[in-house]
Amino acid sequence: MRNIKLMATAGLLLVMLFNISCTSGNDFEHQLNTVVQPYRFSIARWEFNTFLEKAKHIFTRSAKNTQSDTEITNEYISLTDQINSLKGQINAANQTVLQSQIDSLQKQQNDITGAVENIIKRQTTQVLKEMGIYQPWYKYIKLKVVFPPPDFKLETPPHLLVISPRDSIERKKDILLAENMSVAAMSDIETQVDNLDVSSLVIDLGGIGTYPNLVDSNSGFQYIIETCAHEWTHAYLAFTPLGFRYVLNIAGLTHNGDITTINESVADIIGKEVGDAVVKKYYPQFQSTGQIATQTGLSSNQTEKNQPAFNFNLEMRSIREQVDKYLAAGEIDTAEQFMLQKQAYLAANGYYIRKLNQAYFAFYGTYADSPTYENPIGTTINQLRAQSASLKDFLKTVSMVTGVKNLDSAVK
Repeated sequence: MRNIKLMATAGLLLVMLFNISCTSGNDFEHQLNTVVQPYRFSIARWEFNTFLEKAKHIFTRSAKNTQSDTEITNEYISLTDQINSLKGQINAANQTVLQSQIDSLQKQQNDITGAVENIIKRQTTQVLKEMGIYQPWYKYIKLKVVFPPPDFKLETPPHLLVISPRDSIERKKDILLAENMSVAAMSDIETQVDNLDVSSLVIDLGGIGTYPNLVDSNSGFQYIIETCAHEWTHAYLAFTPLGFRYVLNIAGLTHNGDITTINESVADIIGKEVGDAVVKKYYPQFQSTGQIATQTGLSSNQTEKNQPAFNFNLEMRSIREQVDKYLAAGEIDTAEQFMLQKQAYLAANGYYIRKLNQAYFAFYGTYADSPTYENPIGTTINQLRAQSASLKDFLKTVSMVTGVKNLDSAVK
């Protein structure tokens, strides 16, 4: 199994090394690079450091943990809750004291993070086997081995700079930025990039499809489990026709927004179903709440008695439809002013969005369950899942999709 993991790491490392933006030499690219260069996150460097860390652990004996899997994960969950609670209490007056407590708790958390990662890997692998999901070539090679093996690191993920044209909503360019950035730094980058006559947004990521997958350690535990399965799906699909086209997109060799939407929507479905199965089997205490931490930074409002609840999803779809109409008519300034007004309106109703613009809709519109608008691709993928006998059959069918036409044919 160790050899398989090393082979998987090496293979996917080669794939991810293609994720290097090619400088075209034009003025926009040059100016953009000047803005983001000090903040760029290098996947190649991260992969190399992670590989060295894994190699070090192979030759280093660590003390055996006598705690059970349940005790270890419960301790990790408790530490995460305490850390996040203290972070929410920090202000200028108590920053030094609380930060010291946070640092102490994070040290305890770091000491068991490796054990937690291994536990979730084993549990996810077991659930995939029980679902009959093995390697992408199982149709031809009847080897009951989960490939790529679920593998991830619990860390703080990098940020993502999303760039869209101003005259349309399109995920034109993505750039990974450093993991530790202040809101002020994010806003400064956005201002400078927007001055290049585009729409931009710096987003906090919950995970990233490197290998090992990089998953946000500050998230809720159930969200971590689902994100691990989500990012594993991207690794699995990379060895299929659908995922290979997505890799070409990431590498900048092609530009097909539909392929990105299909991949992300499929990974969402797989991640949630596999994550739910892991929770049901190993963490039944989470099932009662049914709540999963989100990465959108939104807070829900409390409505007064006898007042109709504010429907965030319907409101966002209405905003998106109106913005599309303005942009189609060439009324860019009107669309942007409209989004500023609606951003304030959403905040007044308890939903805070740091920046609502074309790039926001371009990013969140990539996902099938996005509240930003009814995604026809997402609807079709959900139909395909509904008519599939199992998650295994759904994954087998959708992994062969190479575009919207194939997807429609698969449903019909």
